[in-house]
Amino acid sequence: MSSDTNESKQTRIENVIRIEGGRGWSILVTLLVTGGLMAIGYQLSLGPFAENVATGMTVFLVTLIGYMFKAGILRMPERTSEQDDLEFTKSTLRRIYDEIQTSIANSSAFKLILFAAAYTVGFLILRAAMGFLFGLLSNMWMAIGVGLLIGGAIVAQNEIFAWLRKLNAKKGRA
Repeated sequence: MSSDTNESKQTRIENVIRIEGGRGWSILVTLLVTGGLMAIGYQLSLGPFAENVATGMTVFLVTLIGYMFKAGILRMPERTSEQDDLEFTKSTLRRIYDEIQTSIANSSAFKLILFAAAYTVGFLILRAAMGFLFGLLSNMWMAIGVGLLIGGAIVAQNEIFAWLRKLNAKKGRA
């Protein structure tokens, strides 16, 4: 009888990881979707659709990145109160981006044509890189791995930037 009372008095401890606001599902879905898209893209690139897949994945990537910036998911690294070696570069990139956006908003038709031509050249370079990437992938698992790495970088960008700041600060002290 004493063993029954000892068993009933033992407490049960459960470890549950909860991420507020549904972020856990968001992380899981991001990883699964990017891994799945890379796997599907790789498989389709092995056949006669290689050119179409590279173009489609490039369109997807450019559109996704644009939407993520608009939604505030992707952003330029924030200013830090500490002296940052890259602060000048970051502020220059921010200023270039802001000036381009202002220039586009206030442009004539001819200037918009030049911006569209520059965007097209950039898109074609990215598309060639995407085709090259699919050529480098050796199998389905490699494609899934690359997709998961991309998804992980999207999900953990704040942690990556924090790690880079720490790395930069340690380097500055040495």
